[in-house]
Amino acid sequence: MPKRRSKRSQAIYLTLVYMTMTILVVCIVGILMLLTLGYDFNTKSGKLEQGGLVQFDSRPAGATVMFDGQRLSGTTATKLTAASGDHSVTMQRAGYRDWQKQLTLHHGEVLWFTYAVLVPTNLTPERLASYTVPTSSLATTPSKWYVVMRSDGSPTIDRYDLTQNSPKATSVAIPADSFTAPAEGKPQRFEPIAWADDNRTLIIRHTYNDTASEWLSLDIEDTAHTHNLTKQLGIDIKQLQPNASDANRLYVVTTSGELREIKLGDMSLGRVLADRVASIATADSGTITYQTLPDEKSVRTLGYYTDGATKSRSIQSIPGASHLQVMISKYFGDHYISTIQDDRMSIVKVNLPASDSTASYTTTPVTTITVPAGASLSANTNQRFVMAASANAFAVYDIELQKSTTTTLDGVATTPLRWLDNFHLAAARDGRLVMYEFDGTNAQTLASNAAAGDVTFAQDGRYIYYMAAPTPGSYELTRVKLIN
Repeated sequence: MPKRRSKRSQAIYLTLVYMTMTILVVCIVGILMLLTLGYDFNTKSGKLEQGGLVQFDSRPAGATVMFDGQRLSGTTATKLTAASGDHSVTMQRAGYRDWQKQLTLHHGEVLWFTYAVLVPTNLTPERLASYTVPTSSLATTPSKWYVVMRSDGSPTIDRYDLTQNSPKATSVAIPADSFTAPAEGKPQRFEPIAWADDNRTLIIRHTYNDTASEWLSLDIEDTAHTHNLTKQLGIDIKQLQPNASDANRLYVVTTSGELREIKLGDMSLGRVLADRVASIATADSGTITYQTLPDEKSVRTLGYYTDGATKSRSIQSIPGASHLQVMISKYFGDHYISTIQDDRMSIVKVNLPASDSTASYTTTPVTTITVPAGASLSANTNQRFVMAASANAFAVYDIELQKSTTTTLDGVATTPLRWLDNFHLAAARDGRLVMYEFDGTNAQTLASNAAAGDVTFAQDGRYIYYMAAPTPGSYELTRVKLIN
């Protein structure tokens, strides 16, 4: 028979067992916590390091994901915990071109690559309508309507509903009593400039008799509510910008340099908000920015106006700049002022008071980068990205990741860059319709016969719409299917 342990030995044995179990439990819990926090053994450095989380998705879904050459077990949408450092990712799906990206993952960081648009290997343009002369076109954001002027000299608009599987033209006539008829033998041109926030009020610039111009607001669903802003308000308009959150309100810069507000409901013209204004811009829905003409000392003033305030407010005076742009944007509740001065763009974070407030505001520098000469400022819909774009290049600053990229564009611009959604841009270059991501990667040629005109996704992303010129003297509203 085995010898019975003494009470003392038994107590020591149980103590060792409990201690061992406790240590094992603590180790297992610790390992699980480290895994939860993204820690992993880095085979390159031989150290235990905190990695990060990478999320993947694609349109269409169901793509395989290759991460550093290794295939993940699932398809998009999927995710991966990876060691910090530089990595490569490729998304692949049968019948589509590969999507690739180089990334740098930092400790504890979460990266979202959920915006990949996979482009079919074979693209076939589909003609929707033909026009015999070059025309102007404009899509709403989001892509509900796409309008095409029947011809630039015709007061007739073809309206296409992009939510339909097979959009058909609905003709909308601009009422003849709402615009000035040109003198006999003189030309006229109707150009859609902007959509109001309701996506039914269209701003149109009408030029006639060679040099005269007037601005119209047209309700495309009820043309009886068409206004000749120039005549009815007795002002000559140089620039017009719809209020980004109220379709009833417009901001205008007059030829005399006055910044004023128009209310369409009662066709009233508000007080002068700023004078000597050269141009205005808006990204944040509650704020409009402006820059003045140079004074006698070549000094220009940058300022802003907030909705409902009694007056505007100056931000900064800048002497001697040959090229100047300013824009206020808002990302996750924080305001940012972006300024281009010649070939330098500066971005500062600011606690922005109402423009009629006496409260002071503080600025925190974010970045200063070199941008293409003559660049114009814009932001994507959610205002995460600030873009400075010229005819031949664009620079983008990512406010979330605090990273900038610069992309040089091949060829000659047929159309300027346009944001398609929060992550993609498009432009026609030498007649090629090209789609870019915000950082210039994954550039994809979608068509070879693009003409001047607007470019837009369908709301579900299934198609991209554009104006084509398949043969000289022929112009077509065309779409390409992106999801088979």
